[in-house]
Formats: sequence, C-alpha cells, structure tokens
Amino acid sequence: MIVFVKQLLAYQVRVGVNAPKNVRVDREEIRERINREQQGAGRAADEKMAKELLLVAGRC
Repeated sequence: MIVFVKQLLAYQVRVGVNAPKNVRVDREEIRERINREQQGAGRAADEKMAKELLLVAGRC
C-alpha cells in the first residue's frame, strides 16, 4: 500500500492511496459508520431470534 500527498492547499491536504483491489480503504468516519450499522444489524438480528425463541418456547 502506498499513501501519498496529491495536493497541498492553504488549509487542506489531499491524500491519495494506492492499494491492491482486495484491500479495502475507507476514511475513518466512513469505517465508524459502517461499524455502527453492522453492530445495529447484529443487535436487531439477536432481538429477532430471541423473540422467535420465546414464541417457539411458548408453544411447547
């Protein structure tokens, strides 16, 4: 992986990244959002499974 400066401006630095296609490169705030969404989806799936187990247990 190669990280390089593409452009210098007064108060900004544009950064470039060369990485293999199989390496995912995300900005930190994007990675945090993805992680939050995945955690939320995992919790929702856990809650759904727990409700389904309660329904099945109630039938026994």
